[in-house]
Amino acid sequence: MPNSLKKIFLNEYHESHGAKFAPFVGYSMPINYSTGIIKEHLHIRKSVGVFDVSHMGQILIQNTEFNCTKLEKIIPLNLDNLKLNNSSYSFILNEQGGIIDDIIVSKLIIDDLTYFFIVCNASRKKIDEEIITNTVKSYSILNNNSLLAIQ
Repeated sequence: MPNSLKKIFLNEYHESHGAKFAPFVGYSMPINYSTGIIKEHLHIRKSVGVFDVSHMGQILIQNTEFNCTKLEKIIPLNLDNLKLNNSSYSFILNEQGGIIDDIIVSKLIIDDLTYFFIVCNASRKKIDEEIITNTVKSYSILNNNSLLAIQ
């Protein structure tokens, strides 16, 4: 596998547990372990699984009136009604209302300020980031954060 691939947050853990890796949108991603995909699937259906999804896009946007109004033009949600520490599944839309990508939008408080935290698909990350950063002010693209999903 080419050395130019980025490694996810738990890469060493995956390696030490015998993961097989494959390239995915510029990242070296674990695809399965020696126990096999079926056994892994059944375990997660019966119990729980933790997934390192650090390769996904992460954008933090300060919740200002300007940003909220602008975001609601590209994300079909009433962001004011999104409760703190809650998330909603939604979409980024083009100017005709067509879907560009599906996303998760959360509302958080960090250091007494309210933010929207958007997680987008890795394969559409650059497109989504460009659309959002051309729409709002007061944002951060979180390229070096880890992100875990519990299923």
